[in-house]
Amino acid sequence: MKKIKLLLLLSIIGIVLPLGVDAASKKNVYIFKGATCGFCKKALTFFQDLVNDANYRDKFDLVEYEVWNNAENAKLGKAVATELGEEMDGVPYIIIGDQTFSGYTTSYDDQIKAAIDTYYNDDSATSVVERVRDSGEYNVTPEYTLVKENASNNADTIIAVVIIVIAIAGFGYVVYLSRKDNTSKYYEKPVKKEKVEEKAEEKVEEKKEVKKTTNKNSSSKKSTKKTSSKKKK
Repeated sequence: MKKIKLLLLLSIIGIVLPLGVDAASKKNVYIFKGATCGFCKKALTFFQDLVNDANYRDKFDLVEYEVWNNAENAKLGKAVATELGEEMDGVPYIIIGDQTFSGYTTSYDDQIKAAIDTYYNDDSATSVVERVRDSGEYNVTPEYTLVKENASNNADTIIAVVIIVIAIAGFGYVVYLSRKDNTSKYYEKPVKKEKVEEKAEEKVEEKKEVKKTTNKNSSSKKSTKKTSSKKKK
C-alpha cells in the first residue's frame, strides 16, 4: 500500500511540475507601435503566426505599447532606445531581450525567431524594457492583443482542466489513505455484538460450573466430617 501511494504522489508531481515550469519560463517580447501603422500591422500578423506555432507559442508573450496616441508609452520607448544607444525614430520598434529591430520586413522573420530562441533559452537574460520601466516612473498602458487560435486555445484549456482535476483527485486519495492508516493505528476495531454476547454467556456458564463444583466439594467435606465423628463414639 505504501508503494502504491508513493507512486501515485510521484505521478501527480510529474504532471503538475512541468506545467508550472513551462508557464514561468515564457519571456516578454515588446513592440512599440502606431495605431494605424501598416508595417506595425504586418509585424503583428507575423507574431500572431508565431503565437499559433507549437514551437513558439509557449516561449513568449507579446507586450504592445501604442506610441502615436499615448505620450507615456512614447516616453518609455525613447528611454529604452537611449539606454541602448539608439533612437526610436519610427515604428514598429521591436525589443527581444536587449536585441532590437527598427521597422519590419519579412526578411526579419528568421532573425526574430532566432532572437526569441536565444532569449528563451537564457534563464539569466532580462529585457532592457523591464529594466528601464522599473527604474523610473512611467504611467504606461500595455496591450495584449494576440491570442491563440480558438480551437487550439480551447483544446489546451480542456487538457489543463482535466490534468488539474486528476491531480487534485489523486492528492485527495493519497490524503484519505494516509488518514485511514493513521486511524487504524490508534483505534481498535469494534467487536461484533454476537461475539460479545457469546463470551458473556460462556463466562456465566463457567461461573455456574465453578459454583457447582464448589458446592459438591463442600458437601463431601461435611459428610466426611460426620462419618468421622460417629466412628470416634
